[in-house]
Amino acid sequence: MKPQKPRRVWSDWADTEAPVTGSQELNGGGMVGWSSPFLDIPVERWTASNASAFAIFDLFPVSQGHPLVITRRPIADWWRASPVEQRDLMAL
Repeated sequence: MKPQKPRRVWSDWADTEAPVTGSQELNGGGMVGWSSPFLDIPVERWTASNASAFAIFDLFPVSQGHPLVITRRPIADWWRASPVEQRDLMAL
């Protein structure tokens, strides 16, 4: 049996091959019909937040104390975030 090529779940460009859920239609940088497991994280786990994003401590950090900063609106990448979202992400 020939090994299967791994499928990409997320990429930093718009040709995502394996969507999490929903459609691949982009709406002003937001991903219409997409969901994210990060958006189900309870508020009690948030360590900081603002209008556009929130931060949590990663359960599997890249380095000790490394937080995850997550947008409240699913977006494909940094460049599709609005200037306000980019500012809010950097503020956290």
